[in-house]
Amino acid sequence: IEVLKTSVNAEYDIVLLKEILFDIFENKELRKRVMDYFTHFKVLNDNEIIDLINDHEQGVRRKAVVELKNLLKENSNTSIIFNSVIESCKNQDDIGLNNRAIPSLFETNLKQAAKYIIGLFPQKNSTISERVIFWLNQNKEQVEETIKNDDDFKKDLYNLVVKCSEYNQGIGEWKEIAKTFIDILKD
Repeated sequence: IEVLKTSVNAEYDIVLLKEILFDIFENKELRKRVMDYFTHFKVLNDNEIIDLINDHEQGVRRKAVVELKNLLKENSNTSIIFNSVIESCKNQDDIGLNNRAIPSLFETNLKQAAKYIIGLFPQKNSTISERVIFWLNQNKEQVEETIKNDDDFKKDLYNLVVKCSEYNQGIGEWKEIAKTFIDILKD
């Protein structure tokens, strides 16, 4: 990566690396390493990021979702990209993708994640509810601070937590945490 930063042929390097990244016949480990380059330089456009999210190769798809925050540019259309992540999760029989999407979406844009993650329901993966609640609990300070300043976020988060609570009728610590969040959010 350091060599490419100083390369005289940087544009050529980007074109070559994109060819490797999007070549479905290329070794997946090489493609994932090339994706690391793009996390540092943020030169992929929204359509290219969406293509990675929907890649036929599970490992590439998962890495794109995990690295979402690092792949996006400042002017990326996160609504379209978040929607693509949710659709990919729903269309793939890949619980690991769902499990990676939850923290990645929250870490990329907390407010939008609350709005989009609800789209994962209904899902075969019964741990989605727990993962959402545990992520919110682990990042409680950030969540509470954001709630103070944004009523729309508060409403979206309330709807998400209620959906999590209703969707999975299981018992456990996460249910109590969800109940606490519901009480805080409905005020």
